[in-house]
Parts: sequence; C-alpha cells; structure tokens
Amino acid sequence: MQDVICQAIREKRLLTVLYKNLERVVEPYLPFATKAGDLVLHSWQVEGEYEKTPPPDWCDMRLSDISSITLLNRTFEQPHPKYNRESPRFHRVICRI
Repeated sequence: MQDVICQAIREKRLLTVLYKNLERVVEPYLPFATKAGDLVLHSWQVEGEYEKTPPPDWCDMRLSDISSITLLNRTFEQPHPKYNRESPRFHRVICRI
C-alpha cells in the first residue's frame, strides 16, 4: 500500500481510497508515522463520501483503516496552498510532495 501511495505522490496522481467503507478520491501528499506509531495518509479530499466534513477538505486516514487503494490516471498540478509539508505533527515522513 505504501508503494502505491508513494508512486501517486511522485506522479501527482489521485487515489481512490476505501476508508472505513467510504469511497474517497484524494490528492495524496504524504504518509507519516505519528509519535504513537500509527501510519496516516495526509491528503486533500476532492470528492467522494465522508464522515463529517464534505469535500473538498483535508483528509487524514489511518492506513490500518484503508481496505483498498486505487491509483487513478487523473493528476493534480500542485498541493493545496495551505499544505505545510514541514508540519511538526508529521513525526516520521515516509515520502512526500
């Protein structure tokens, strides 16, 4: 799963993610480990289902709660303007834009 996420990030391609049985389309920015050791995908959700806030919006998803991930042919140009790749909450980054 991490390999597909990192490929999408390198190629700036959207992903379809099945997260807690909800299908989301996201711009993946970086997977990271929290201080507690959980792996999380930090992304910008552009469309799809949601729990609380409709897209477009930030979407952090625990990798353990992702049941499938599909690399799309759709691309994005640049990360969202408010994306902060150096945020201190990203404890250990696996790959990033």
